[in-house]
Amino acid sequence: MKIVKGIIVVETLIIGVLLGLLLAVSQPAARDQPNLITHFDQTDLDRVKEMIHRFEEGQGDNLTFLQWGIDSGPFIYDFYNDGQVLHLMVDQTRDYMSANPVKTEYVCRAIELTESDDFYKVELSDCRNYPPDQRIPMVSFPKENL
Repeated sequence: MKIVKGIIVVETLIIGVLLGLLLAVSQPAARDQPNLITHFDQTDLDRVKEMIHRFEEGQGDNLTFLQWGIDSGPFIYDFYNDGQVLHLMVDQTRDYMSANPVKTEYVCRAIELTESDDFYKVELSDCRNYPPDQRIPMVSFPKENL
């Protein structure tokens, strides 16, 4: 009888440990680098919303977007603002499939998060060397990833 009770206690302890590990693994991990946008999930979208809010409040911020192409190198977007002007640097030099591997900088005065059926889109406007009403697509978040 003592052996059966001992086995039940050990089994209960093992089940408890396994459940604890399962819960720990299922919890979203804190991002080590919250300014690095790589997953394009809800956490990253929330961070972009925070950046937009900070800009609207006149506060600076910076983010780096890293997105992998299907058959090419990474798409790298370095974004920073000083609370008044937005700077977006698009680096295509590491995309070996790009027809024009250059770095392009956009300097703008407005940013907006728009929503379509399938995406949340971050768009810049009032950009230097562009008509004031032209929107520059910055990045999109597929709703299926949220």
